[in-house]
Amino acid sequence: MNINIDYSAKIKSRIYFILIILSFIGPLIFATLMYIYRDSLPIAPPSTNGELLESMINIHKNSTSEKTLKTFSNKKWSLIFVVRGNKCDKTCSEILHLIRQTRISLNQDSSRVMNIVITDQKNDDIEDLIKADYKNINKLIDPKLLDNELLNNGTLYISDPLGNIFMFYNKENLNFKGLRKDLKKVLKISQIG
Repeated sequence: MNINIDYSAKIKSRIYFILIILSFIGPLIFATLMYIYRDSLPIAPPSTNGELLESMINIHKNSTSEKTLKTFSNKKWSLIFVVRGNKCDKTCSEILHLIRQTRISLNQDSSRVMNIVITDQKNDDIEDLIKADYKNINKLIDPKLLDNELLNNGTLYISDPLGNIFMFYNKENLNFKGLRKDLKKVLKISQIG
């Protein structure tokens, strides 16, 4: 009796069997190794154009102004521009223009975002600019809120619909594309606002 054994088929079936086992065990081994060596693996920083605040500022806890609290009860994302003093120079007017254009460029999501200027005193320059060109920008006078040392003059901030300021842009890192990209990202991820 002569039995022919097909060794190539036997080897192929063993290889398939090993691959099937590895497809289940492989991810488990990989995850275990990642967990064990997590401290020595480099982690990429968040890819944002703005800078994240070390600790969020909650507007509802830091403000006593009824107008401010009412504005932030709208449950919208906010671009907040801080102006101290009673002047609005060229940079100030450029930032007002930038936040208006950024909000408009969001198309259907523009209704989820509001633009706000917060000052510590009456500012005729900003009043005139808003009346002339920026009617959709809310102006708030809130010296109590601006007592917070993390809110700097000439800086743009983003707050979530719950009134938590979490990101800021200095004059150096503020540009239309970066701001729009960050806003689109949070609006896409978030289901609120």
